[in-house]
Amino acid sequence: MRNLVLFLMLGLFTPSISFSVVPKNDLIINRFHKSVQIDLFSYPAETFQSRTRRILTPTILIEGGVFSYRRVSTGRGGLAINLRDGRIDLAISDSGTYEITYSVNGISQTLAITLS
Repeated sequence: MRNLVLFLMLGLFTPSISFSVVPKNDLIINRFHKSVQIDLFSYPAETFQSRTRRILTPTILIEGGVFSYRRVSTGRGGLAINLRDGRIDLAISDSGTYEITYSVNGISQTLAITLS
C-alpha cells in the first residue's frame, strides 16, 4: 500500500474507473446499480382529434430507427403514420387507440395514443 501511495504522489500511476451502460428491460438502463427510464420518442402531451388538418411530429432521441403501429381499440380504419419519421397525419387518420413502437439499435419503446 505504501508503494501505491508513493506512485500516486509521484504521478507514476493514474487510477482509472470504467463502467458501461447496458440497455435492459425495455429501456431501463442499469448504471452503477441505478435505473433510469429513457424515452426514445414522444409525442406532444395533449388531446388528439382525428380528421383535423394537423401533422403530429414526434421528438426522437436516437435517429435512424423505424416506427410500427397496431390498432388496440375495435373499429375500422387506421393511423396515417410515416414509418420512417413517425409523423402522423391527423387529417386522414381514424379515431381509436393505437400502440406505436419505435425501434432503433436493437431497443424499442411503445406508446399508446388515442385519437378522438
